[in-house]
Amino acid sequence: KVYVKNSKIEGKGIFATKNIKEGEIIFEVIGPVIKYPFIPNYRLGPYWLNIEKNSWKIPIDKNPYRHINHSCNPNSTLTRNTKIIAMKNIPKGNEITIDYAVTESAKNWKLKCKCKARNCRRVIRSIQFLPEKIYEKYKKHLPKFQKNEFAKEKTYAASIKGKRKLFAKRKIK
Repeated sequence: KVYVKNSKIEGKGIFATKNIKEGEIIFEVIGPVIKYPFIPNYRLGPYWLNIEKNSWKIPIDKNPYRHINHSCNPNSTLTRNTKIIAMKNIPKGNEITIDYAVTESAKNWKLKCKCKARNCRRVIRSIQFLPEKIYEKYKKHLPKFQKNEFAKEKTYAASIKGKRKLFAKRKIK
């Protein structure tokens, strides 16, 4: 369903060989899974896909995932941990993009964005830092692990905000 060629976003990208319908599986990320007791240095694996806590899938060399570019206005997303599906109809010849935020949960991960979309966020961070409105757009497709990571961060942020309000109300003599 895809082929690799030069991208206007960056380097090489993947493009549709035929019209792809919304909800259609485009491809699966295939490769071994590695587990670390801690978050590894991202420079060791720029194509890694975070599939569980401390577990990453490393796509094989010929897997299209190695060439999928980020966009803040993507036409595909991650589902069921290793499948890339169309979020909208993708016409033949169009580049297939994904929001890299849905592929990582390491809080220290970030990337300078080069997508040039009108809604570009400039810096891409892991799933926990997605704005709520954008997360809602992806939510129905995301793997349970990514949904849980997002929810944990929002719960933590809400508890901190509540503690700050409580502390601000106290008068210090």
